[in-house]
Amino acid sequence: MEDGDPKQPFDTFKWKQEFNAELEKVTLLLNDPKTDPDALYYSKKLSINKNATISDLKNKISQEFELPIHTFYLIKSGSDKEIKEMQRTVE
Repeated sequence: MEDGDPKQPFDTFKWKQEFNAELEKVTLLLNDPKTDPDALYYSKKLSINKNATISDLKNKISQEFELPIHTFYLIKSGSDKEIKEMQRTVE
C-alpha cells in the first residue's frame, strides 16, 4: 500500500507510474527450443516495449535463449509465415 496526500498529483504515485510503464510493454509467450523442440508449449514469457522493432525483439530472443540470431525465425501463432519486416514495431 502506498501512502500519499490526496492533493498530490495522480501521476506522482509509484503504482501509477508502474502501471503506465506496463502499458508500454508487450508480453509474448514463446516456446523454448531446447526443452520443447516440437513447439508444443509456450513456457517462456518475454516482455518488450511495444515501440521496439521486430529486429529488437529478435535480438532479445537471441540473448534470452543463447541462440545465434540467424538460427531461428519468428512466426505468429497459427501461421507458418515468417515475419520478415524487421523495422516494423512489435505493437
